[in-house]
Amino acid sequence: MRERRLDVGGLSLALTEWGDPAGSPVVVLHGLLDQGPSWEAVARGLPGFRVVAPDARGQGRSSHVGAGGVYHFADYVRDLDGVVQDLGGRVHLVGHSMGATVASMYAGIVPETVDRLVLIEGVGPPSEAPDAAVARFRRHLEQMRSPPTHRPIDGVPDGARRIRKTMPALSEGEAWRLARRVLDDGDSWTWDPLHRTRSPIAFDLDRYLAMLRRVTAPTRVVLVERSWYAGIDRLQERIDALRADVDRIPCGHNPHIECPETLAELIRAHLNSPNS
Repeated sequence: MRERRLDVGGLSLALTEWGDPAGSPVVVLHGLLDQGPSWEAVARGLPGFRVVAPDARGQGRSSHVGAGGVYHFADYVRDLDGVVQDLGGRVHLVGHSMGATVASMYAGIVPETVDRLVLIEGVGPPSEAPDAAVARFRRHLEQMRSPPTHRPIDGVPDGARRIRKTMPALSEGEAWRLARRVLDDGDSWTWDPLHRTRSPIAFDLDRYLAMLRRVTAPTRVVLVERSWYAGIDRLQERIDALRADVDRIPCGHNPHIECPETLAELIRAHLNSPNS
């Protein structure tokens, strides 16, 4: 495992890499409040590839947006473009949850940059009725008047315990390793607490579907048996827009942690499949 930093538009992103530096690049994008190194077990199952896992802005070891800033999908897409250009302008893309939405948006906006696409438990968040827009924006303003802060953490053991609470399948040793990486002086997370605020603008599903229809990369959607995501609204319509193949595996929402060998096998087969 190797780590480096990349400047994208003045923001410093942390990148974790595995595999052959001369191999075909595979960019893997984590979900909300996760971090790049959690993909290590999957990366080990992709021999011959150069696997690159960025920490999203304001998460892991990547920089925060700064005072007055907020986080939007458009910003994540722009950061991804910086990573792709750094890797030569053409990659395979794999994303989980929030990262899968970012990957699918990018693959529709600049389809010529993506060779293969794998979306794990993430083909966009739930949509929202238009009449909820005022309440959403009001909630955002209320939260920004008094932005959230982190609760104190009692060192690495407490941090590891909290990580395992959200990812129970994570081994104790792995939880300690991840906790050490994202604890600031052992008493606070490095991720930006602004991620706990509500976005002022609701996700627009119809606009998102228009992006999905522009994806040209052969796409595989991976869903799991023990997850809320299978009940998301208009899921089949999202999958149809991608013209994607679908796999269902016996895991929970975090298969890169719970069943990494199975997930890596699916990804590897898709990346090595003949051109469609």
